[in-house]
Amino acid sequence: SWVRRSPAGAGAGAGAGAGAGAGAGDGDVVVVANFTPTPHWGYRIALPGPKNWKLVANSDDRRWWGSGHHVEPVLTAHEVGWAGWDWSTEMTLAPLAITIWSNR
Repeated sequence: SWVRRSPAGAGAGAGAGAGAGAGAGDGDVVVVANFTPTPHWGYRIALPGPKNWKLVANSDDRRWWGSGHHVEPVLTAHEVGWAGWDWSTEMTLAPLAITIWSNR
C-alpha cells in the first residue's frame, strides 16, 4: 500500500507491506525512495501502526558508497492522519536513496 504518493515527477514515494502480524501492526515494513539528487527534510509518510520504526537499511550509507547524508535511526509514529492512515511521521530523505524501516 502507498503511504505517501508524491506528485508526478517528484521522484519520491513510500510504500508499506504487512509482515507475519498483518493487521496487528507487528512485523510491518515501510520502504521509502528518493530518486532525486536533492535531500528532503520534513517529508511526511503514513505509518501502519503506532510503534517506533527502526532503520534496517539505507542505500545512502557510506558503507555502500553513498553520500552518508544523515537519516534518523528511529522514526516515531504520531497520531496524525496522513494518506488515509491514522499514524504518520516526518523524516529526512537522503538523496538518491532507498531506506527500509521495520517496526519489529
